[in-house]
Formats: sequence, C-alpha cells, structure tokens
Amino acid sequence: MASPLSSSSSWNSSLEFLRSLVCSEGCSPRVPGNLSSLRSESPPAPPPFALPLLVAVTTACALLFAVGLVGNLLTMLVVLLFRELRSTTYLYLSSMALSDLFIFLLMPVDLYKREEVLLPTSTHTNDKFIHSSLEEGGLGINSDYSKRTLMSLHPNIKGDVTRAPGSFFFFFFFFSSVVRPSGSHHDRTGVVGTSVAFVGGLDLAYGRWDDHCYRLTDMGCAGSEVPGAEALPNGQEPGPNGSERQNGAPEGEEGPQDLRDNRKLWLGKDYSNFIVRDWVQLDRPFEGTVCVFVCLCLSVSLCVCLSLSLSNRIDQDLLYKHHFYPCLLPKSHSTAERSFRVLGSQSARVQILRSVDRWSAGTCESSILKAYIDTIENSQHYIYIENQFFISCADGKSVQNGIGDAIVKRILRAHSENKPYRVFIVLPLLPGFEGDITTGGGNAIQAILHFTYRTMCRGEQSILARLKVQMQDRWREFISFSGLRSHACLQDSLVTELIYVHSKMLIADDRKYIIGSANINDRSMLGSRDSELAVLVEDSETVPSLMGGQEYQAGRLALALRLECFRVLLGSDSAPSIDIRDPISDEFFQGVWQKTAADNAEIYETVFRCLPSNSFPSLRSLKDRGGEERLADADPQRAQEQLARVRGHLVQFPLDFLSEESLLPPLNSREGMIPVEVWT
Repeated sequence: MASPLSSSSSWNSSLEFLRSLVCSEGCSPRVPGNLSSLRSESPPAPPPFALPLLVAVTTACALLFAVGLVGNLLTMLVVLLFRELRSTTYLYLSSMALSDLFIFLLMPVDLYKREEVLLPTSTHTNDKFIHSSLEEGGLGINSDYSKRTLMSLHPNIKGDVTRAPGSFFFFFFFFSSVVRPSGSHHDRTGVVGTSVAFVGGLDLAYGRWDDHCYRLTDMGCAGSEVPGAEALPNGQEPGPNGSERQNGAPEGEEGPQDLRDNRKLWLGKDYSNFIVRDWVQLDRPFEGTVCVFVCLCLSVSLCVCLSLSLSNRIDQDLLYKHHFYPCLLPKSHSTAERSFRVLGSQSARVQILRSVDRWSAGTCESSILKAYIDTIENSQHYIYIENQFFISCADGKSVQNGIGDAIVKRILRAHSENKPYRVFIVLPLLPGFEGDITTGGGNAIQAILHFTYRTMCRGEQSILARLKVQMQDRWREFISFSGLRSHACLQDSLVTELIYVHSKMLIADDRKYIIGSANINDRSMLGSRDSELAVLVEDSETVPSLMGGQEYQAGRLALALRLECFRVLLGSDSAPSIDIRDPISDEFFQGVWQKTAADNAEIYETVFRCLPSNSFPSLRSLKDRGGEERLADADPQRAQEQLARVRGHLVQFPLDFLSEESLLPPLNSREGMIPVEVWT
C-alpha cells in the first residue's frame, strides 16, 4: 500500500540517490576502527576457482553430459526397434540407460555459483558502498546492464549478479531446469550504514514508482499549470510508438538527462502498463514502451517498511555465511555506529524473517511462512493482507504452502465460538503478464488466475468451498476479497485501469505486522525456491483505540499503518463521516468496507463495462462484449456524474470471472509444457 514512505521518482532519481550514498571523488578516505581491524584480521578470501578453469570444467562436463545422453537414448532406441535384441541382457542394459537418464535429469546443478571478491583490502577503500545482487530468473530484465550502470556511478559501488540453477546455460541444463524450476533473488532490501534498513515490496526497477494518488496519465509539461495537459515537456515530440524523444535526440538514442524543469512523474519505461505490453530493451530507459496518448500508466500499490537499528542483524543474515564478504560485517553490535535516527520513529520488537535455500545461502529456511501461519492462527480479531499473489491451500500436489488453510481454520474457530473475526484480502484484479484480457488474457494470465481462483473460491480445496460446508453463505461475515481500481480523463475521454497491488504485507489485530518481499505462493514461502526477506514487527508502545465496539490498546505503528491503508482505499479523507477506527464492527465491515467495494465495482461496471467482471463467466460472453456501448462513450456527462460517486479505490474482486472456463494452459502450448511449479 502506498504510504508516506513510498516515493514517486524515475530511474534517474534512483541513480542520483545511489550517487549520494557514496563519497565523491574528492573526498578523503575514512575507515572506521571496527572495520579497519576486521580487514587486518580477516582478509577477503580469493575466488575458489579461476574463470578459465571454470570454463574448461563446464565445457568438459557439458560434452560428457551430451555423450552420455545420446548414448543412453540410442541404447533404448535400438532395443525398442529391434525385437531380436530384446533379451534379458539387453533389457537390463536398457533399464540401466533409463535409470542413468533419470539420474542425469534429477541431478542438482551446482555450476552456477560465481563468487567474487567485492571489496579490495586497500586502505583507500571508503566505507560507503552499494552491493547489488540481482537475478534474471528466466526473464529478460537485463541484470548485467543494471550492474554495469550502478558500478559506473562510483568506484565504491560494487555489484554482483547471482543466478540460480537453470537460469542460464539453458541448452545444456534444459532438463534440469524443467525438473527443478529455478529460484531467484527476490529480496528487496536496502541497508544504509549500521542504523537504517528498508524492507518491502518496492523494486528498484521500471514501473514501480507511485504515490497514494495513483495517477493514470502523465502528460504534463514543465510550464503547464494543470496536471494532465497534453503538451510534452520541453518541446519534445512523441516518437512513432508514442515515446518521447529527449530534447530532440535521434530515435533509438538517449538524450541529455537534464530533469531540472521536469514535472512528469514517469519518464520513458517508468510510464508503463505491462499488461498491455511487457518491458523490452531495458538498456534504453528513456524510450517509452507504450504511448502516453493511448495507454494508461499502470498504477502500483506499494508498501515499504523503515526499520531502525536493524541493519546489523540484516547485515549478518545476508552476509554472515558468505566468507568472501568479510568487510561488510561490523565487528560487533556494541561497536557498530548507531548515530543516525529517523525523526518521529518509534521502538518495537522486530524479528528478521527469511526464505532461503542452499543454492544461495548454504542453508534452508522458511521462517516467513512460519511467521505468516503463526500470526494468522494466533490473531484474535482480524488480519489484513495485501499481496501481489494469493496462491495457497495445500493439496500435497501442485500447492504446498498452508497460509490459506490457516485462514480457513481461524475463521471456522471464530464461527464455532460465535465471535467476530474479519479477514481483509486485497489483490491485483489481474496478474502482471502481457495479454489481451478482452480475449481471455492469454495462457500466462489465465494460469495465474486459475491458481488464484483455486485458492479463493473454485474447487473443493478453496477457502470459500470449505467455509460453505460449515456456514453456507455466512462466510461473507468473515472474509472479503477485494481489488483496486482508479479512473481519469485521457484526451477528453473517460478511462479506467486497475491498480496493480505489489505489496507483500499482513497486519494483525492492530498490534503486529509483517512486511517484506515474499508473495503468498510456493515460490516465495517454501524456502526451497526464491530467496526472500521480511520483518515481523510487534509494537511495544500502545495507544487507545476501538475493537469490536470496546476500548482497545492498539500498537502505535500497526494502527498507524492500517489507518493509512484504509484512508487511501476507502477515500475516508473526503468523507469525514466514515469511522475507520474499529475494523471488526458490523457497521464498518458490512456498512463501509463491503458496501464501498460493491458500490465502486457497480459504478465502474455501469460506466466502463471493465474487465475482469462477474458479467463475463465465459470466453463466449467476452466475445459478445464488443457490441455493447459503454456509458462513458454514449453519455460522458452522465458517466461523470456516476464516477463522482466513487469513493476511494476499493472494488469487489470478481469471483465469477471466467468461472465456466478451464484456465489451465493447454498441454500443446508453451505455457502448458513447463512445470506447474512455475505458476505456483
């Protein structure tokens, strides 16, 4: 959820921020005593293998693998084609060949690690630096370009691109990638000195900058007084694909990055809508991907946690097991510098959580999953979840994490005890994959929708199916599924777009919360796939509040975070009569939260006939949608009057969208041939 700690900027602003963290070329070197003594006692270990040796060994292993693979396949093929060779001896040899193939394909690949010494032992090395750990994860996100760009800012910025098994050398290790899907470094962490650490769902990437206004258009120029004016900044002209040319720069080239007079929030690829078109050519950041005069910017809901006095712990969690980064570790907690403190900060009890596997850290841990389940099971009044994914409810086959199961058990317990208990779940209305939703969205979007709906409401393992067995339609008193949407005016036309929820957050009872990088799916939660980082914060200071109509001592930080989220989602600042203090009262849950979501969804449906929607349970109904005229086009004045009734951004999640269709990818498609684990 966008909070005062979220920011709106561009890639250029990110680089300026990184520049500010390192010493300028003319500054004098400064080495703290604790790090100086550590350097003298523990010099960085050299890389265990030289690059030429690794290349030679990898090449030899690849050749041996190819020879063995071809030999075993030929052995089985000969025995299969020639009946006279099907003797006991040859059948035994054929079975051995098949066994060897399984051993080859299931063997873990450990040739992916590339260890580098990041910090030299020179006494001239300044103590301010950035370590960038990135992961392609099978996507064309050009992490090498990011590494080179960051390292070019200053010699004290050091970078490392770490890849997981199966993420490169794809031809040789194809089968290993299929049998064991690769993980990725999915952490979003920034540590500044030894006093401040940032953890959350905010990527240092294109299309991830936003604020609580969730603007859909961004065509204002430096001299325009009204946001949304159609002039481009500094007299620029749109290119053929709608991207702006920087100060008249030729097509395909970046112009000067002088942004002093700029008022646009998103430049180039920061103005993005990845459902319309995914990112391409990421090494050209100032070339737009979509036309600002045609496509809407996809707003992003974010949440960032600012944690004080945690960086020593995070340093150790991230780096302790990597003996080749000794200079990054403070000598001890007692000697570490703690001179910086953010104004207005509060104290709290904090636990660092991780999902990490042996491929990246030498150990396996799934404390984020354990913390989620423990927090849900022990919550007394409510849980509020914002997440980019919601794939859970373990079946022992395709899905393993039990977060959805914990939600079901907690609701059933409240029902049996006849006590109020609320579950708020806020998700993106559509997955963040490129696809034409008017034709069903494509196989990738449908695959994620399949597992999301499987968790919420479709199939016997789903949350609602299991609740309905015990309480029929009373499940609406306990749980709500919602999304976010906004609207604007583009080229004198009314337009709407979903707000893409990218947060990874859980708040419980106004007393504790979890914020981090982990999605609610197996990739993030099991610990055997992606590496993740999160913090569990439990308030040590309380303030008076309300809960269930009774006086209640709420945590200062958790309460402030929930109230900020609810203010933005419900638009309560523009409606002073709305009381958001008591999240579990019937007046709020039914009369405010549920009603606002239902009313907003109905207005958007009336004005835009937008997707996804419960009005389209099948692909056939989607095809017939094209002939219907929208109120936004037929009667803009009346549409404006309807949209004036929209309060906040909350809308009901369309639980019946494409409910009559099987959303799993066809087996003969590219998406259908890859393992199911890729989607979960």
